[in-house]
Amino acid sequence: MLTQLWRIRLLRGLTAQQEPKVIQRFRTQKTGALLAYLAFFIGRSFSREELVDQFWPDSDVEAGRASLRTAIASLRRQLEPPGTAAHSVLLADRTHVCLNPQAIRTDVADFEAALHRIGSETTLEGRLQAQSQAIDLYYGELLSGYYEEWIFRERERLAGSFLELLSAAVQTCEQTGEFERGLDYARQWVAGDRFNEEAHAALMRLYLTIDRPADALRQFDELDKLLQMELNVSPSASLCALAEHGRLHLTPRAGKQKSPDLPAEPRIHRLSVRRRSQSLSVISPKAPLDLPLPLTRFFGRHTEIMAVQQILEAGCSTSGPGYRARSGARLVTLTGSGGIGKTRTAIEISSGLTASFTGGVLFVPLADITAAGLIIKAIAQVLHLSAVSSGEPMEQLVEALSKDPVLIVLDNFEQLLSPLPPTAEANATEDGPEIVHKMLMRLPNLSFLVTSRQRLDVEGEQEYALHPLPTPNRPGSAERLLEFASVQLFVDRAQAMRADFQLT
Repeated sequence: MLTQLWRIRLLRGLTAQQEPKVIQRFRTQKTGALLAYLAFFIGRSFSREELVDQFWPDSDVEAGRASLRTAIASLRRQLEPPGTAAHSVLLADRTHVCLNPQAIRTDVADFEAALHRIGSETTLEGRLQAQSQAIDLYYGELLSGYYEEWIFRERERLAGSFLELLSAAVQTCEQTGEFERGLDYARQWVAGDRFNEEAHAALMRLYLTIDRPADALRQFDELDKLLQMELNVSPSASLCALAEHGRLHLTPRAGKQKSPDLPAEPRIHRLSVRRRSQSLSVISPKAPLDLPLPLTRFFGRHTEIMAVQQILEAGCSTSGPGYRARSGARLVTLTGSGGIGKTRTAIEISSGLTASFTGGVLFVPLADITAAGLIIKAIAQVLHLSAVSSGEPMEQLVEALSKDPVLIVLDNFEQLLSPLPPTAEANATEDGPEIVHKMLMRLPNLSFLVTSRQRLDVEGEQEYALHPLPTPNRPGSAERLLEFASVQLFVDRAQAMRADFQLT
């Protein structure tokens, strides 16, 4: 019988702990990634075929199954040592694998539970305490050192939640007069989102509030240098007004004068910066962009990216009754095996389409969706429509997306291709493709970029299959290949800077 829970830490690396035992090394990195996957999605049972496709996509079927069996056996030896009841932690039969939710606790689950508790607090003091507890539970980025495709997506999502938490905590600190604590949170906010002017403004405002104008001006100068060096732009007028207020505080004045009131909280648009192929591009606030921010450089697939962009741009129009009359396509499906890079390629494609889709480019992850009927709800949440209680969800989407051209990326669609068992939130009368088709018919300005292992078979759909990247054909050692990659990186950055200069 299990006497103590396993504590799985997924933030800032991977560690499994059951006092006094601590496991930080696994048979292979794939074995560790498998444990992380099962722990992150605790409570879900995965078919063996799904896990093989997720972690060993390039192996043949039998080799992939053998690798999975070996990894499961290795994890079982570590998590269920002698004296522990068999199958008390790792539940695996001939078809499915999962971790026992009663035996596992993760730091990610603790952090997300703390986030949910904030909304139940009715007082500022209680909210600040709940926010502080949640901040303390975020130890760092998800699974640093692991590079599975699903990790990049979840890592960005959690990092975004943490930055939003810091922003809210700073505001609460200002409201409650906890200025020193607010300074600490504002510094963390700036460190995690260097180009966000809202974060810098909050830090400067707190410095000015506690009569530290020199620190506020130092913060302004650091941002000014950063923006000039990286983006060749200057801080916004609102930030300049805050800096001028700081200079007035530092200017000697004859006699005692009333210190000028602090400027009203500036209306600063978030300076959205996306790193693409190690080049920097500023996304205009007129074209809302809500995409995961990749943390590594993107290699290859330039031909595929340009081809799909041309298809979607050709299908993007504000006139005409439906998508069948257009020369391009309003529904493009990227297909390919698991792990081939569909999600990352879709992000690269869509991040370059803001000029055409002036209504916005939105990313909707579907990996955790358990019923096709929840697709509408997932899109509504990305659009922040979940708080609207009146009207049907579809009608809310039609109203919200009926003006300017919008591109929505639906990621991991394959499990929604056929009706799933009904849930408490959605029935099973429609499958995923039917819902996509209905939205396309009702919204002439809407386009979809879908990632899936199979096509949707919807009228007007254009499939674009992704194949494995070719092996470099340049002879020589690993050092020569690395040298070539460094030169190519320099060329890419020079071309991107030249393009940015021409645009300005």
